[in-house]
Amino acid sequence: MLDRPLAQSLYLALSDGACHSGEALAQHLHVTRSAVWKAMETLRELGLDIDARTHHGYQLAGSPAALSEDLLRQEISTEDSPLLPPVDLRVAWLLDSTNTTLLEEPPLTPGRLSVLFVENQRGGRGRRGRQWQSRLGDSLCFSLAMRFETVPVDLPALPLVIGLSVRQVLRAQGVPVQLKWPNDLVMDHGESGLAKLGGILVELRAEAGGPALVVMGVGINLRLDKAQREEIAREGGNATDLSAEGGLLIERNALASGLIKELRVALAQFAREGFSPWRERWMAADVLAGRSVAIERAGSFLEGVAEGIDVQGALRLRVGERLETLHGGEVSVRPYNPPSKGTAALTVTS
Repeated sequence: MLDRPLAQSLYLALSDGACHSGEALAQHLHVTRSAVWKAMETLRELGLDIDARTHHGYQLAGSPAALSEDLLRQEISTEDSPLLPPVDLRVAWLLDSTNTTLLEEPPLTPGRLSVLFVENQRGGRGRRGRQWQSRLGDSLCFSLAMRFETVPVDLPALPLVIGLSVRQVLRAQGVPVQLKWPNDLVMDHGESGLAKLGGILVELRAEAGGPALVVMGVGINLRLDKAQREEIAREGGNATDLSAEGGLLIERNALASGLIKELRVALAQFAREGFSPWRERWMAADVLAGRSVAIERAGSFLEGVAEGIDVQGALRLRVGERLETLHGGEVSVRPYNPPSKGTAALTVTS
């Protein structure tokens, strides 16, 4: 891995919340004060709020702390077990996509879990190919990779398992997030509709009848400013963030390590048992159940009422008198008065 960029080193140094003089930072990082000043400007351009006070120094002013490889590794190692896959964890400063990076790397050692976080992701993919919107520190973007000797039979249901695991961690912090089939983390705002908090993207690199590399990307909004919300709305999206949903006090490294610990356990169980243990949990998290929805597939729409999922994680859709089973598609909620959930507004996630 390349040496850490100066801007990333400064971000880590400021993440203790203290005020640091430019001279002290320059000495600590073995660079000039001019280099520190230029890197500070880079951090501001990337979206960090940094206070600069004459005769005092620089201080992080409200932006979330930097992700720390050392801290994350330390936290994850507290739950080492022969039943869980060993974790190789990295934090990158700038990437186009964590998923793409892991997919393009040399073959992963069987039985290990590769985890890649990134501070600045330029090509994160959201719904309908849209770019995932994020400023430095205002989101959590990471991917996990596991190698399976053969493609798991229940692989199409893996995004549901990832979503349930992320939901478990967020709900433990008091955030009542729900899941929108097949790969969205959403908040149900009643008459205002569903707002997207995060998303999941699972991709596969496999040989016919041979090993399969499965890469699972997760993106969660921590903070969205007014300009970001307006841009997402212009593209037809409706987004929210943890700070708006009661999760403001969740420390970024603690959230990251908690997610990896939960996902590590979930992936080990999925490798052994498939999707079966997860179906009942999905039913409790399913925000679509009983709602009128439209599914877009290859440019055409199919409308009906969502009736949960089948044993393989496929969406069950009641269309008139028949029950359709769908394994993929873009889902939009239609204006409808479901019998038990109140009014759902038309929503399209970002």
